[in-house]
Amino acid sequence: MYGAAIDLGQLADHEIAMPALSQHERITWSFGQSDGQIYEQADLVAQSEDMAKKTHRILDGIIAYEELWSEGSEPMKQIMRGVELTHDGNTTGFHWQGDESTVLTGLDDALQRLDTWKPIWKKQHRAAHQ
Repeated sequence: MYGAAIDLGQLADHEIAMPALSQHERITWSFGQSDGQIYEQADLVAQSEDMAKKTHRILDGIIAYEELWSEGSEPMKQIMRGVELTHDGNTTGFHWQGDESTVLTGLDDALQRLDTWKPIWKKQHRAAHQ
């Protein structure tokens, strides 16, 4: 899968507030499989180097959170060990890859963890609509 968005500065006028994205020029993203490996890559091109540095800090924080979230799952930990964060001028990006078995097992672990939250979400949803 591949996705790209350009002219993100136009989002400043969008009815849905997207101030972080609107300070970027473009984003490219890909997710796929090659030679028994599953991979993901994204590059965000900011309007300034200062914004790119802030985007780098955001992505670094997300990676740190995911590392904490992976506690107790060796496949999830292995995926997170393979994440590479890059920064060059106005461009910030990340890339990771892992063998299919590890990634699929890690995704299963993540989904099982999310399933434990479903009863709480359902309870809150019911309470909000009563």
